Amino acid sequence: MTSLSVLRGMLEPRLDERQAEWFASASAELGAGATNTRFCALLSQASRFCPRGDLAPDAAECEAASSALKGWTPERWTTLEAARIALCLARTDL
Repeated sequence: MTSLSVLRGMLEPRLDERQAEWFASASAELGAGATNTRFCALLSQASRFCPRGDLAPDAAECEAASSALKGWTPERWTTLEAARIALCLARTDL
C-alpha cells in the first residue's frame, strides 16, 4: 500500500460528492502532467473544496499510514492538509 493510496482512503469518506469530484479531477490532472503554475493553482483551490477540520484518522487508518511509511502519524493533520499532500503525491514527476 502506498502513501498516496492510504491518503486517498482516508479522504474518501471525509469528502462530500462535490469535494470528491474536484479532488479526483485535480489528482488526475496532476497525474497527467500539469504545469507548475497549474499545480500551484490546484493546491490553492484545495482550500475551497476540502474541509479544514481535523482529519481524525481511526486506529486502522493510523496503522495503514505507519505501514505505508514508517513513522507517519497523521493524527494532527487536517483534511485540507491531507488533500494537499495527496495532490503533491499525485504528480508523477516528483
